[in-house]
Amino acid sequence: MVAASDIEDKDLILRVLSMYSDPAVREREIKNISSIFGALKTKVLPELRRARFIANVEYKNYTDEELSQMINDNIDALDEEALLYSATLVKTNDAKANLYKKAAEKYNSSRAYNNLAAVYLTDGKTADAEKVLAKVSDKNSKYYNNMGVAAMQNKDYAEAANNFAKSDTPEAKANAGAIYILNGEYQKAVSALDGSTCFNSALANILTKNEAKAQAMLTGGCPCQSYLRAIIAARRGDSAEAKKQLEGAKKNDKLAKRMVNDIEFAKL
Repeated sequence: MVAASDIEDKDLILRVLSMYSDPAVREREIKNISSIFGALKTKVLPELRRARFIANVEYKNYTDEELSQMINDNIDALDEEALLYSATLVKTNDAKANLYKKAAEKYNSSRAYNNLAAVYLTDGKTADAEKVLAKVSDKNSKYYNNMGVAAMQNKDYAEAANNFAKSDTPEAKANAGAIYILNGEYQKAVSALDGSTCFNSALANILTKNEAKAQAMLTGGCPCQSYLRAIIAARRGDSAEAKKQLEGAKKNDKLAKRMVNDIEFAKL
């Protein structure tokens, strides 16, 4: 700016600027030449000033009630985050899948594709899950866990184990233990799941006849856990408790059919 100006002593100013690299020294030396600094002060420095503005903004998101209403009335107004969160507010897997589909299609969201795949895998729709997983660009730990579950559902246990090994999620660790269980390597399953209190860990301990340790892990109320508690009770000769737990397990149709011919309950 000095070079392009019509300041009378601009050559002197440019020599001073070229002599010193430290901005503070430059400013001091130029100020020492009062006639020069006066010209800079009025013609150059005002154009070089900058201002910094800091704004404190409070952002208020939709409430759960508002989101639940918008799902039905104005779903297109929801962004990616709102759609993904809304899926946690609905109860059925079909409703969750619809919201994940919307987020996936509208925003090409890897998280949405991953979550949609998880819903499909839960419902046993392995082929649909694989199609969705093929669209995931962010191949993170959750992706590899889903890929492992898909392979496990296809009974490709080697491929499932390979994918679980690439994931550091607790779910992948539990699923890796399941591979050992499915292969009949129960002690390996116990070792792989050491430190975990998941369902697979409890099952592995029952299969290795460590019922006391398994019992401490079974604190949930789902039918599968009730079934394992029924096995433990039956092995201890507590028929009343075994029958009580089987009532809870009957809520699952597959378990209701299984218990009829399960040798664990032959003496009930």
